[in-house]
Amino acid sequence: SWHRESRVFVEQEWGIVGCKEMHSGELGITRRLQISGLKNATVRIFPSNSIAENAINFYLNTTYPWKKNKLSFAKGEKEFGNNYVVENVTGDLVVSW
Repeated sequence: SWHRESRVFVEQEWGIVGCKEMHSGELGITRRLQISGLKNATVRIFPSNSIAENAINFYLNTTYPWKKNKLSFAKGEKEFGNNYVVENVTGDLVVSW
């Protein structure tokens, strides 16, 4: 199915960034997005309001089975709504919830 929404925002100096939806493939995971082409980027994600912070996962430059390179993240600014941020990211980022 198509999700016509903006859930990922990237801030970086230059380059081409891609975002694609991946198969969730894991019990309890409803969405998995891959953001590629990152170069020292700040990435902000906006999951649904019903998603708890402990249900969100960020992984850098890794693939299934999602056991390596888990990133810590910060809660974003309250004035932007329910969002989470990772900074200084280079490579491919996968976020799931």
